Amino acid sequence: MYILTIDGRDQAPTDMQSGLKALHAAKQKGHAATMRKAGAPAPTPTVRAGEVSKVAVARIERHEKMLMDRGIALPPPIYAAGSKVVQWGHDNFRTSRQSWEDMPETIEGLRSAWVQVRREKRTDHEVSVRDLRMNNDGTLDFGQGRVGVEVAGLKSLLGRNAELFPRAGTFMSMLDPDVRALNFNRQIKKADKKRRLVLRTRRSPSGRSIYAAVSKKYTAFDADKIIHILGDALKDSGMRGEVTVNPATTDLRVNGIYHSDEVVDLAAGDVFKMGVQFRSNDAAGGSMQAKALAWRNLCLNLIIIGTGEKELLRQQHKGSVTNIRGLLRAAAATGANLFADFATEWGILRATPASDVFEGENIEDIMVEMAQLSAMDVGIRRDTLVEMLLAGHQHEPGDTLADLANAVSAVHLHNEVNNWRREQFEEAAGLLVPVLASRVTAEA
Repeated sequence: MYILTIDGRDQAPTDMQSGLKALHAAKQKGHAATMRKAGAPAPTPTVRAGEVSKVAVARIERHEKMLMDRGIALPPPIYAAGSKVVQWGHDNFRTSRQSWEDMPETIEGLRSAWVQVRREKRTDHEVSVRDLRMNNDGTLDFGQGRVGVEVAGLKSLLGRNAELFPRAGTFMSMLDPDVRALNFNRQIKKADKKRRLVLRTRRSPSGRSIYAAVSKKYTAFDADKIIHILGDALKDSGMRGEVTVNPATTDLRVNGIYHSDEVVDLAAGDVFKMGVQFRSNDAAGGSMQAKALAWRNLCLNLIIIGTGEKELLRQQHKGSVTNIRGLLRAAAATGANLFADFATEWGILRATPASDVFEGENIEDIMVEMAQLSAMDVGIRRDTLVEMLLAGHQHEPGDTLADLANAVSAVHLHNEVNNWRREQFEEAAGLLVPVLASRVTAEA
């Protein structure tokens, strides 16, 4: 008899096969689900809190090398790498994971942000600075009728003419409109006859308004264009994270994050979150930036977190639109694919039935195939190894690739093995994960 637990509620399937089907269906729908043999304890870690886990060490060393190969260096943990976290660490990990699950997929945020920007119907107007005139109601006249001036737009315009309005942005924005107009018009007449600027306007609740003043050399490549490129790159990534466009500043912030789901012997040194960040501003307030980041647990309670990062793009709003578009597309493609193997390892193994990558029709046949993999070379006769793996699977039943890896870690729970042999199986479980992940990728 088996116990199937879905979202914390236990139920008893009629047999193992029906339980496995229900387990897989629940996981596919995003529920937290496990199955174990009745009377058997819940899945057991290989070591106690504070002890060094061979499974964790193998995983940490492999992930560290993978990130180093991509130019991302991480700070060392303050405890020995592989030291299993305490219960508080597990609780914080679950909280972190739940917070990630509660975030929308990055592609959803990109769609909403794109709509937000496009509604503004932005237009740019090159003007002669000396010919600008401010009306007593605070609007500006430059041949397009009366156009409102946002606070940020006023400060931007005055900043571009600092010799006429030194440090005047905040002061002028606080004046009554008619007084502001009087001072503006008196000073703006002193501008050089050849000086020209580009006024960036958009539709606002009160009508069209100026949100920025930029130089003629400024290359407009606004948030909607950036979002379109990022959307093409990230649409199938499964990344989650906030996407925001600040209406006042025009700052664009895009976060695409992956988070590990379940980690055997979660430990000091484990990388548990990674992703990409994109930043830009449409008011000449900063360059376009993109970077890749990884988050690592440094302690035993998942409170002290270290990060490593790699710059993917830093591009000012200068040069040709074609060049900027090419650079951004390259950075977006890199960001989308940089951590695909981690995402595969963390998520797809739990969502992929073992039968999708093995030819066997039942768990016995699949274990026979798996025992032939080089990662499973633990110095034991193949028929004996299969029996041991099946025994481990009884303790960690399931039909996914992740369940197979867990079964290898659980071999010692149903077989009499010494510590040396136990360590071999733990190391084999660590080696097996990337092998299974690569099979999923190959099948796809």
